[in-house]
Amino acid sequence: MNRLTQTASLMLLLCLTGCAASTSTSGGKVTLAQLEALRVGQQAYRPAFSGHYPQNEIALPTDTEKQLHQFLAQQDPSAITVSVGNSAGDPLQSARIAHQRLKYIEKMLAARAIDVSLQYKPDAEPDSLNIEVGP
Repeated sequence: MNRLTQTASLMLLLCLTGCAASTSTSGGKVTLAQLEALRVGQQAYRPAFSGHYPQNEIALPTDTEKQLHQFLAQQDPSAITVSVGNSAGDPLQSARIAHQRLKYIEKMLAARAIDVSLQYKPDAEPDSLNIEVGP
């Protein structure tokens, strides 16, 4: 036998042995519910970026902004969801600051080819920025 045939035979043997050694709890049948749970789990995993704003500031700190750009460069997403939380104090003023923060982020990311979805989450941690990568 030549080397290629030996390698192919060995790989086939390893695959068959590995399959035979695995056990199944449902008699070898995967249920639709198990597949759905796996799909939901895979969709739920999204690399995320989190940061904090100084109180009542619109712009991110310089180091956090650099980390955000590095994160986006590494992930190279086609879509992201940006959410900000309340700032401390008056709820109306807090909502205004959150709106300004979202607009600042949107303007900062305008040069990138990313679909940006903006969200204000009043129940999120105060002065927080969270970015989730879309599918």
